[in-house]
Amino acid sequence: RGKRRVRFTVTSATAFASTNHPRDELFNEHSVMWLTTVITALWVAAAAWRFAVIDDQGSAPDRGTAIFNGVNFLIMALFGVYCVLEPLVQKHLKRTHGEADEPAEKREGEKEAAQIAVVVDTPPKVEGDLQTVPLDVEAKQPPADAAKPARRKMAYLTNVKTFLTFIVVTFHITIQFSMDVADGIGTLNVQLADLSNPSNLENAKFGSFLTGASWFTNVNQYYFMAAFFFISAYFCPKSMDRKGFRRFVEDKLVRLGGGFLLYSLLLGPILFLYCFAYAGYPVTYEFYIGPPWFILWLLNFTMIYAVIAQFAAPVKMNMPHPVILLLFGAFLSAAFYGVGVGVPPEWMSFGNMVQWRYGIGLYIPFFTAGIVAGRNDWMKNVEEMKTWIVWMLRTIVVGFWILMFLEAGSGIIPIPGINIDSGVLDNLLPPIYAVPMTLALIQFFHQYFNGTPPSKIAKNAGAAAYTVYIIHTVVYNVWIIAFIAILKAAGVSIWWSQEKTLLYLTIDPATGEPTMLPDGYIWAGWLWTLILSQLTVWPLAHYMRQLPVLNKIL
Repeated sequence: RGKRRVRFTVTSATAFASTNHPRDELFNEHSVMWLTTVITALWVAAAAWRFAVIDDQGSAPDRGTAIFNGVNFLIMALFGVYCVLEPLVQKHLKRTHGEADEPAEKREGEKEAAQIAVVVDTPPKVEGDLQTVPLDVEAKQPPADAAKPARRKMAYLTNVKTFLTFIVVTFHITIQFSMDVADGIGTLNVQLADLSNPSNLENAKFGSFLTGASWFTNVNQYYFMAAFFFISAYFCPKSMDRKGFRRFVEDKLVRLGGGFLLYSLLLGPILFLYCFAYAGYPVTYEFYIGPPWFILWLLNFTMIYAVIAQFAAPVKMNMPHPVILLLFGAFLSAAFYGVGVGVPPEWMSFGNMVQWRYGIGLYIPFFTAGIVAGRNDWMKNVEEMKTWIVWMLRTIVVGFWILMFLEAGSGIIPIPGINIDSGVLDNLLPPIYAVPMTLALIQFFHQYFNGTPPSKIAKNAGAAAYTVYIIHTVVYNVWIIAFIAILKAAGVSIWWSQEKTLLYLTIDPATGEPTMLPDGYIWAGWLWTLILSQLTVWPLAHYMRQLPVLNKIL
């Protein structure tokens, strides 16, 4: 008397999980399954596109790549079909075999057992009271010795990926103002004797931008994609354990496959549509992979790992001593050199792998090492690395930087007493440099950039980095076009090459022949494009990934 009885009906979480209502599960699956279905269909469409243009390819390597792409994409489509059909088949089998054998009375009894009646006595609310008396519940705290250990702060790995993405954008812009071998519109900071063969530097004159640009591109190209493969693979084992095979594969098909298809079927073709239109070349809509070659091969490696993990036992292996890893890098250099001299240059990019010497000598070993490292928590060893090892790695890295600068400088500006064979260095150096560089970079970011919680800027940049990687070529080419428009408005003549599409130079007033832009224009154009691209691509990526559908991919 004088007390109210309040009845709550609580559904036991354990009972809910055990009843496993098919309708609820079906709703959750269908909320994302449509996207997997669409991406699967797009893989088939991409394969058909590649098979359709086989006869249009001008060389055997290009035809082989088109065939390889088509088969590769069909295999991804088969993974997608599996992800779509497997849960439907499981539900059908569960309903036809499991529920049919279970008496209806038992199912009803379990449903009722899942309902727990809780009666709580609460004092009545007194008229005029400004407060309602709260229910006094004593929370049970687990004993101190049962508390879970605090999770290590690993924000630094996200920050490393953000930094590498920033470097990728800078790398491609730098190339477009020095050697014109990245995507879209570019120029040369070298006066070639033969414009039809940009790789022939005999009797060439070099600009002031080229030495630093060559050094910067080598310093990064020799390691940064290998570091991407390593860090991406590091999280795969735990993700597989948490999600299981089907959900893991589906997640990769949506995230990696969706990003790759977004560029190769839409953004890449659009990039060349507006670049060709601006430069006055014939406009065509063509399949184009571009920088997401990395996403394609990361997806390939990840799927291979996912399949192997279903049959092979996990590799238990502590992180080797860094000195041992340096020796392993020297071993990889031998493989790198062998592929570099043994594979004909025209076949080096077969299957859209950007040079198979990097694929075999760096990317596959680094991805494999990332899988083993993730399974055995190698990052803890990096975080606890002794001071002398840290400084040894940093010293080695700086030594390699000096060597690469001398190599770049001696090839452009002769240095007395310095004669470095760039061909031999280019075929030997990347693996033996990539190992200490990657270790030193990760350790550096753990030591100095591991703030938890991360700042709002760092958090948003980390989330947007994947999208930045996908869209950055589309963005920086807009600013290159704007720069060329400024040059034209200032009265600078622009000449477009017919031998190498999207290469622009200026006209020498004295001879009437095409020549490289003055050094001041190159430096100004590079700074203009770099600053404006970095200032726009990151916010654009941030907002793109909030759009419907794209928020599930990016």
